[in-house]
Amino acid sequence: MDADGCLAPCPDAKAQAPAASDVEMDHSQSPPSASAKTDAASSSSASSSSSSSSSATSTAEASSSASPSGPQLTAGEPEEPEEETFTLTCKHGSSSFSVVYTAKSTVLDVKLALQALTNVNPERQKIIGLTKGKILSDGVQLQELALKKNQKFIMMGTAENNIPAQIIQPDFSVDDEGYEEDAQNDFDISTSPVNVQNIRTKIDKTEIHFINPPRRGKRLLVLDIDYTIFDCKSPSETITVLKRPYLDTFLALVYKYYDLVFWSQTSWKWVEAKITEMGILFSTEYRVTFILDRSSMPRVEDHHYYKRKRDSSKSEVKYYEIKPLQLIWDKVPGFYNAKNTIHVDDLSRNFIMNQRNGLKISAYKNAHQTYRTDRELLLLGYYLVSVKDCEDFQTLNLNGWRDHILQMAGQAT
Repeated sequence: MDADGCLAPCPDAKAQAPAASDVEMDHSQSPPSASAKTDAASSSSASSSSSSSSSATSTAEASSSASPSGPQLTAGEPEEPEEETFTLTCKHGSSSFSVVYTAKSTVLDVKLALQALTNVNPERQKIIGLTKGKILSDGVQLQELALKKNQKFIMMGTAENNIPAQIIQPDFSVDDEGYEEDAQNDFDISTSPVNVQNIRTKIDKTEIHFINPPRRGKRLLVLDIDYTIFDCKSPSETITVLKRPYLDTFLALVYKYYDLVFWSQTSWKWVEAKITEMGILFSTEYRVTFILDRSSMPRVEDHHYYKRKRDSSKSEVKYYEIKPLQLIWDKVPGFYNAKNTIHVDDLSRNFIMNQRNGLKISAYKNAHQTYRTDRELLLLGYYLVSVKDCEDFQTLNLNGWRDHILQMAGQAT
């Protein structure tokens, strides 16, 4: 350091300066002078040139030492790229699952993946939503379908450990006695502000999941399940006995003219089990448009319930759930309305809001005793076909549907 406190220049700064790679630059110091930059650049250039020359020489020597007739280095075959994967989202009950697949995956591959996730055997699975209006066979490859990215679909099917030995659930029915006698006078039920509001709230909250699209120009047949097409209480070893006789024949017959909707008074757990076990969703002779369960049924209050039963000891209001067709008409506008809908049920109270659209069928009970003689669905099928061209179903006397069949039989003879 000189007397002025300045750093004295090094006599041989260039010789003693450490290599740039050995020193971390101090950005707080002043930048080097232009001459220093030039010297450093020249030194770096010379070093780089020497290194390049040495490298090139080594390469040349290695090349010249190789025999022209010696083995040549052959590039390996390029590895086959991995197949692109995609993801589907499956909803089963209240749970959702992700299924990864490739373009070559089949419907069966998807079912096997779902079996591992849900314990539902492939033969019990009904895939809804991968394609519209088509039942997919297990061998169909997913690349044949126009699937969207992260497409969602529904799988219906009951896990093996949840299948009851006999499909019997609690009976939610209410005594139906007296409803036919004065049903036409029960306008207090349909006009009650409380009931109207409850129905509107239920309609707004209900979301319909289509299994197959509605068909333009078809009438609508709404079918109950318990005791209408299925005996939910009788013990039986096989589903064949509990399933009402001629059900498949009946559905195939009316499907030509009617869209089919099932509306059950039980929870989805039981609906799914019964529909799957009866094979309704797997038929190639008919297709179901959608299914509703108890969660779509609003509760109404009935001030005349005990009056109908002629029970003067009780006067309180009776509450129960019903199936208002307005829910379907509002949710599927342009297809179904009061003029083209028939609701078949074993309980008159279920169509108390739409009495002129309700057709009561005899209850299918004690199946182990009656399944060999029950012909109700055959008769009903003939009737529904005979009135298919009626412009307004509300003009029909649906309570007298059996008399209509007898009259037709008499005319035929």
